[in-house]
Amino acid sequence: MFKKFALSAMVLLGVVAMPNAFAKNASSGVNEVDAVQVTTTYEGTMSVVMGTSSSSIQHTTEATPRGSNVDLFIENFSVGRMPAYIEVDAKNVIADGIARTYSNVVRFTFKGSSTSIYFSAEITVTAYDANTLVYTINVLEAEYQGAPFIATVNFNGTAL
Repeated sequence: MFKKFALSAMVLLGVVAMPNAFAKNASSGVNEVDAVQVTTTYEGTMSVVMGTSSSSIQHTTEATPRGSNVDLFIENFSVGRMPAYIEVDAKNVIADGIARTYSNVVRFTFKGSSTSIYFSAEITVTAYDANTLVYTINVLEAEYQGAPFIATVNFNGTAL
């Protein structure tokens, strides 16, 4: 009888004291399972139109899922004689094929300078899954030395 009581008490203590991996963290209100995010790197062809010139390069994009949305990060790149490097850091992009505006997600950093300018962009993600990422980014109200210009990035890549 004592052995059954002791065993039952140990099991009960273990159940009560065991942390629940799926419980919300009381201090942050974040579900610990949701906090685990897997970033996938996609490599593919990036077509860039700047003003009247266009060029294509091989480049990568990092995509981190946020529920049904995605964070997109494109590390600095430059094409042709562009006077600046472009970097994109767009959070919580809706991946449903509809163009939406995201504020201050495109950064132009001028070559030979630490000066950066941020622009808003219209982003359309037309394909996003474990293997494929396809998107278009249209920079809004872009200008260089007071002259407005069109800047568009199209990407079609596959997961590495």
